[in-house]
Amino acid sequence: MSGEELIFLAEDENRFNISKIYSLIFGILDLMTLSFLFLPLYTRVDNDLIRTVSLFANPDASIITWAIYLALPILMAIMGIVQIITQRSINERWYNISRTASVLLQAFFIIAYVATRQPYAVSLLFLIFMVKVVLLMKSSRIK
Repeated sequence: MSGEELIFLAEDENRFNISKIYSLIFGILDLMTLSFLFLPLYTRVDNDLIRTVSLFANPDASIITWAIYLALPILMAIMGIVQIITQRSINERWYNISRTASVLLQAFFIIAYVATRQPYAVSLLFLIFMVKVVLLMKSSRIK
């Protein structure tokens, strides 16, 4: 092989490895949303005080809202597992589908928490969302 071919192969392998790392980071970020079940991100009114409590400490929420609070982090964690599994596959189509689904589910997650007026959870979700957007922009430059 010539020097140019070796450089091309090394650059191609480097791009592939970086995209795998980005996919792994996506998966880890999605798995981190399981922490929403345990972190004190939800509000509860006690007399004249508003306290932040974890999900299992009975935030002020109806049963439907509580189910949303429980279901969305679990769905995001499942998406994180899918991201990590597809990161190992060579099929780039599945990687792109899982990455897009992750971002869309994250956006829905943010909208649901905005609608239920949970400012601390929304702030953390938006931070995670922005990290994903930056990763998407960086990965689009690599290709």
